Amino acid sequence: MKTGVPNRVTTTRTAPSKWWMSATWTAEGKEDASKIVEHEQAVPRDDNPNLYNLPSSFHPVYRPLPILVNLIVVLVSMFISAITTWQNLTWLDPLMSVHSRRVSVKKLLKFAGKAILAGFLSKTVIQDIFLPPTRISTVNLVRNFFLPSSFSRYEPISLPGKESMGVHYLQCQSSQQQNNSTRFQALYFNHGFGASSLSWLPVMPSLLKRMGGRVALAHDAPGFGFTDRPNKVTAYTRGTSAEIGSSILQSSLQDEDASSIALFGHSMGAAATLRMALALPEETRKFIVLVGPALGLMHEPSKIQSRLRALTRPVRQLVRKYLFDPSFSYVLKRAVGTPNFWKNSLRKVWGNPSRLSDSDVLRFQWPSIGQGWERGLLSFALAQSRQGSSDGKTDAQLM
Repeated sequence: MKTGVPNRVTTTRTAPSKWWMSATWTAEGKEDASKIVEHEQAVPRDDNPNLYNLPSSFHPVYRPLPILVNLIVVLVSMFISAITTWQNLTWLDPLMSVHSRRVSVKKLLKFAGKAILAGFLSKTVIQDIFLPPTRISTVNLVRNFFLPSSFSRYEPISLPGKESMGVHYLQCQSSQQQNNSTRFQALYFNHGFGASSLSWLPVMPSLLKRMGGRVALAHDAPGFGFTDRPNKVTAYTRGTSAEIGSSILQSSLQDEDASSIALFGHSMGAAATLRMALALPEETRKFIVLVGPALGLMHEPSKIQSRLRALTRPVRQLVRKYLFDPSFSYVLKRAVGTPNFWKNSLRKVWGNPSRLSDSDVLRFQWPSIGQGWERGLLSFALAQSRQGSSDGKTDAQLM
């Protein structure tokens, strides 16, 4: 399986290669290109030199309103609440009119509720228009800034029967020359749900050295990280992710025969790992490690279920397109745009919360600045709810 790679794009600051000029890539970056005003240099983390800090001009969360704007919002909200609660108040001096009247507790509560609601909605609208979280396409991130790691690569990959997509992956090369001590030609890592290739970043160099590998690789599955988000839902299956992994792996071998490969999979990445193992030649020695594998989730629907899905598909598509997707995308954007969202969420699932570092949080926060982050997550979830995968194999067949 070959990758359609005219030029490789890394975090190194170089002139754009010719494939950047194609309509597909430039169209993806038009939305936020006007917001980019300057170049910034990558700043490595002290506790993890292979991970870069976010560009200083980026805002991964919603910014608070200035004090003066907050005050104006409060006063205007109280004014609107007063004139809508007491219908006969004058527009010029509602508070003075209220003071001169006997006010019931019921109307005071109504006034307070309206004021709070009006203030909340006003702040929300102002934040969404003027102070939203940063969202940037991977194309513009590469052109004007940098990718999240010194191991980061971003290049278009063509798969049989599918449209080409830009894929972000990590490539950690061994510092030692290949010799008799080399046990594995490559180590490949597949991440789990809600994560990205960055979740494997801390262990890639150490495992590569301890296991005697030549290169360690990990890609962002479609729907996550900085890999492109195609329009077709079929691009978000775990089978497609496995095809991407196999393509990157084959490219890294440089036409050599795969004699010994180590494959790692976490959570939902376990299915992609098994598919990659099956795609390798039988004579290849495979070392497979599955961490908390989320298998057994894909099953063959019954005939009745298939018929019901076919009958209700038009209605479900309309509900999803015009109601569910917009509302859920906004809820996701608001959630991840809340200060300390990632830190608080990770503490609940981290093995030892006291060992959760700021670099750990940053590895999960980095991908959320990607344009279409919410849409990718929803597309991935939709792809998993459909029958089978791109190769037609269920989890039970894989196992």
